Amino acid sequence: MPQVRMITGIDYAALAELLRRALETAVLATEFNKSVSADADILASDLALTQNGILRVTVALSGSAVFKLKLTRGTTTKVLSANSGDALVADSLYYFDCPVRSGDKVNFRPSAGVTVQVLNADLVVAMGP
Repeated sequence: MPQVRMITGIDYAALAELLRRALETAVLATEFNKSVSADADILASDLALTQNGILRVTVALSGSAVFKLKLTRGTTTKVLSANSGDALVADSLYYFDCPVRSGDKVNFRPSAGVTVQVLNADLVVAMGP
């Protein structure tokens, strides 16, 4: 049976602060009840990222459509389908995580004309000690 050792002398307040700061989330964009045409950008302008991290997107659409990420790195733009290219189910909430780099620009597009019921884009940044 493995032995368990107790560690003493821990500053639990400092440890809690370190853990809180280890993963910080920055709100990048939000849209609510916005009509969008097929293959049009959802956000009025691309999000310019200034840190490496995980782009966390929460989205719900009023109709069936493929949800796409428009990613620009340098001078090259790619439009990439989420959910394996399968259309999202109407009135359902989805979450997507995508690693991004400082300097990237991102936006989002539906494959069909829909109302974006909710879109929240956050950047999760891992902080080192």
